[in-house]
Amino acid sequence: MPTMTRHFLLMRHAKSSWNNANQSDFDRPLNERGKQTAPEMARLLADEGYVPDFVWCSTACRARETLQLALPVWPVSPVVSLDDQLYLASSETFWSFLQRTPDAVRNVMLVGHNPGLEELVNELHADAGEFPTAAAALFVLDDGVVFSQLHRESVALVKLWRPKEDLNESEN
Repeated sequence: MPTMTRHFLLMRHAKSSWNNANQSDFDRPLNERGKQTAPEMARLLADEGYVPDFVWCSTACRARETLQLALPVWPVSPVVSLDDQLYLASSETFWSFLQRTPDAVRNVMLVGHNPGLEELVNELHADAGEFPTAAAALFVLDDGVVFSQLHRESVALVKLWRPKEDLNESEN
C-alpha cells in the first residue's frame, strides 16, 4: 500500500497594529495591511496546492484574525485547535505541537509568533533567514513518517513564502 505524504506549514501571523498603547500585546489586532495580506497568503498557498486539514493556532488576537481571514479562502475547512501555549512559544514548544498532531492528519498548519517560529524554521533549514509577518514555510515529512514520530532529520523545506517577495507588497 502506498504511503501518504505529510506536510506541515509554519505561518507567522499577519502585520498587527500598534495604534493603542494601552492595549496588551496579546490583544493587538491586525492592521489594515495585515487584513489584506492574510487572505492573499492563504490564496497563494491554495494556488500552490497547500490547504491544511488541521490547524494549531495561538489564541492571541492577531494570530486568530490571521486564521479567520484565511479560512474562507480555502475550499475545505480544516479542524482548528486554539491553544494559549502557542502565544509567544519557543521553537521547542512549536515542535512539540507538531508532534502532537493526530497521525491521521496529512497537512497541518501552525499559526504563531516570532521569535519561536523564525528560530524553528532556521533550525530546520539553516539558511532560511528572516521570517517576517505573514511568512509561511512548508516542510515535507519523509515517506511513511507520521507526526507522532516526527524528528528534525525527517523533514525538508519545500518552499518559503514572504509577502514582500511573493505578493509584491510595498513597504507602506
